[in-house]
Amino acid sequence: MSHSSHKLLFTVAAGFNWLVGLILFFNADLLLELLHITPVPIETTFLRLFAGLVFVFGFGYYAAGSDLKTNAPVIRLGGIAKLMVVAIAAYEVVLGNISWQLMLVASADLIFALLFFRALRIAITNQNITT
Repeated sequence: MSHSSHKLLFTVAAGFNWLVGLILFFNADLLLELLHITPVPIETTFLRLFAGLVFVFGFGYYAAGSDLKTNAPVIRLGGIAKLMVVAIAAYEVVLGNISWQLMLVASADLIFALLFFRALRIAITNQNITT
């Protein structure tokens, strides 16, 4: 994977997080209704706290695209966080607390997590990243 590919990956991941964070913070019903996710969460304070964290992680992803090796801890933390989103979403779906459509959003996090760990492996093994 080239440097420009990594830059694109982490820029797209940042944009995804910023978009989801903003939508969840300002109008979660928009995303939830669009994907037919039910029930709509009633605890807006915790939803907004989560949205803020999602948004802030986007800055880390954006920075990670510039230098994989230096930002390896951010990439690792981001990959773990995205896997946690997938695991918690799946758990809530299995318990019947929320509809299966939540897994549509979580599947994007799974894809990003896998790509993050691949980029991390490249950074750790010190492979040359060509431009």
